[in-house]
Amino acid sequence: MKAIKDGKLSGEKDEKGYWAFDPAEVVRWRGEPLSAIPKEPVEVDSKPDKSETNPLQAETIDVLKRQVEQLEDQLKTKDSQIEKLQEQNRDQTKLLEHQTEANNRGFFKKLFG
Repeated sequence: MKAIKDGKLSGEKDEKGYWAFDPAEVVRWRGEPLSAIPKEPVEVDSKPDKSETNPLQAETIDVLKRQVEQLEDQLKTKDSQIEKLQEQNRDQTKLLEHQTEANNRGFFKKLFG
């Protein structure tokens, strides 16, 4: 907005209140954009040779693989804990339901069976 107020950049507002700028005006105000595309093509190997792999990179990969294995083990442990807790919850629910059924019997049924 300051550039517009100072007259360094000119543009027009549309009916919705959005600004529209001519690309030539933006280039005049900010200068030519720097090109992110290299002048000469760069060749990239999709699979580098193992001999060219950085030793630090190889060590990092090994550490990350071990961490993944540890995390998978932790997930298995958590899954088994969840299964056990769910089974306990089902058993407790069955016991509570059984108690409720026993308590709903009439007075004489409780006395005489």
